[in-house]
Amino acid sequence: MTKREIQQQARREFFEQVERKYPISSIEVEMGGRWTLIFKNGLMFDLSNINYGGQIDSYVGFGFERYEEALKIETELQAMWDKIYQW
Repeated sequence: MTKREIQQQARREFFEQVERKYPISSIEVEMGGRWTLIFKNGLMFDLSNINYGGQIDSYVGFGFERYEEALKIETELQAMWDKIYQW
């Protein structure tokens, strides 16, 4: 299996796990290898940099009302990704 095939399989598995755990509105794909997960509660997270291990980032910055909630979910999503994708 090529690295690209491993990454595709890992993404599919990750998105399936996320959708089982969280209410997702949509997953948008941007050119350059970035996937945006949009939750039904309005929170948004990116999965990017898969060639370098993968990174989850929240769109909610420090000091915003839902920062703590977003940080908790971001940490959970990163742990899920790290468990699935071993590069």
